[in-house]
This record gives sequence, C-alpha cells and structure tokens, in this order.
Amino acid sequence: MPDRRTALRELLQPHAEALVRASVALALKGDARMLCACLDRLVPSLRAVAAPITPVELTTGTLADQARRVIGAMAGGELSPDDGASLMQAIRGAAHVVEISAVETRLQELEEEVRRLCNASQTERARSTLASVQSLVNYRR
Repeated sequence: MPDRRTALRELLQPHAEALVRASVALALKGDARMLCACLDRLVPSLRAVAAPITPVELTTGTLADQARRVIGAMAGGELSPDDGASLMQAIRGAAHVVEISAVETRLQELEEEVRRLCNASQTERARSTLASVQSLVNYRR
C-alpha cells in the first residue's frame, strides 16, 4: 500500500498544471500565502556557509601542543569556540590515526617475532608473544 503522500500526489498529478497556474494567479493578485509558496519553490533557502577558520599554527609540535595552542587561541579571543571545537575535533581525529598506526606497527612487529620464534622452536617465548599479539588484536576491536 503506498503511503499517504504518494496517494495524494497521484490524486493531484492529473491537475498539476491547472493547480500551478491557479497558484501563480493567486500570488500575482496579492495572496501572501501563495506568493510565499511560489517564492519558496523558486528561491532556495539560504544555507549557512562556514567561514574559513582563523589560522592557528598546527603544523609543528605534538598533538598535545597543537591542542594547547587551540585552547590558548580560544581563551585569548583569537578563535571562536565553534572554530576551536572544529579544530579540536580534527586534532582528535589525527590522534586516533596516529594511535591506530602505532598499534598496526606493533602488531606487525609481534607477528614477525612469533614467526621467528616458531621457526627457532622457542615454543614458550612464541606462546608469550602470541598472547601479546592476541591482546593487541582484541584491543583493536
């Protein structure tokens, strides 16, 4: 069963041209509601456009240093709270990427160590290293 809006569209469709002409005629005669309805269809609504963020030096130092500079710029009135929040979100995203990259590197190192130990028949050390690898894999989930 089609939803109610679809059913109404289907009922109106054969009369669409006449309804549009009547709406335009009413708008031209001064009907404020029809004028608004016509203009709403002709002129798109204004959408907020983000202005460029006031530059804050974020190309040097650690992620913690960068976060401190953003907080300092907000506290000093050089950066709006909204812009500061956007920059902090970007820094958080970068920190997550760095963290995942470090975990992946460590995981690869541990996998290599397990292979090496298994080849050298160092079973107990291999089991210990394998446990470390498994804990890292579980961490990533």
